[in-house]
Amino acid sequence: MAGVEGSAESQRDIARAWLEPSLGNTLFLDAHYRTLAFERHYHEEFAIGIIESGCQAFSYDGGRAEWT
Repeated sequence: MAGVEGSAESQRDIARAWLEPSLGNTLFLDAHYRTLAFERHYHEEFAIGIIESGCQAFSYDGGRAEWT
């Protein structure tokens, strides 16, 4: 997403998801969320996240956590 700062493209929520067969059909998500906020939900699968910029906030074990 580099190189689009200040453009109309950078103001939209963009997400791309895919399965990688060479890694046991691991699900990958590459997303740039500017305005999207998810309702409280959970995932039964294990997830690894990388935040390149911004912040993620979530509820865990009865509390609130933030990653920047």
